[in-house]
Amino acid sequence: MLALRGFAVKVVSENISGTDITDQYIDVEERLATLEKTKAKYNQILDSATEVEDILTVTERIIYVQNQIDYYKGQLQYMEKTSQSSLISVYLSTDELELPYTPDQPWKPKLIFKYAVRSLIQNFRGLANLVIWAVVYSVFWAPAIIIYLIWKKKRKNTK
Repeated sequence: MLALRGFAVKVVSENISGTDITDQYIDVEERLATLEKTKAKYNQILDSATEVEDILTVTERIIYVQNQIDYYKGQLQYMEKTSQSSLISVYLSTDELELPYTPDQPWKPKLIFKYAVRSLIQNFRGLANLVIWAVVYSVFWAPAIIIYLIWKKKRKNTK
């Protein structure tokens, strides 16, 4: 992967995939063991068979079981070979200007609208908080303003 990345100006995408086949592998091994035991039993029966018809029937069964054994052995070999490899897909670019333009952060007007509404609500809350604070502290500033206005009016009248 590092060597492949070294060839590129930009790695467009990369994907590594593999599958776990442990359960399947164990299942096939168990089936294979059962079939081999079955074949061994048929071989014992064949060794003790004396009639031609019995010999032909047992031989036919042995061939059938052997075909299944071969099939499952092939499955095991396939699983062993495929489990040793992983699929790696890498898309590289050697010229960044040849790549289609895709911004790092796409424009999302719906999201921007939500942010704007939240900001507006937050600003209104801040203004409402300021008004509440001003009303509460009016105990101090209202008398001061009233006193100033009275003083200013008296001063104007005395001139």
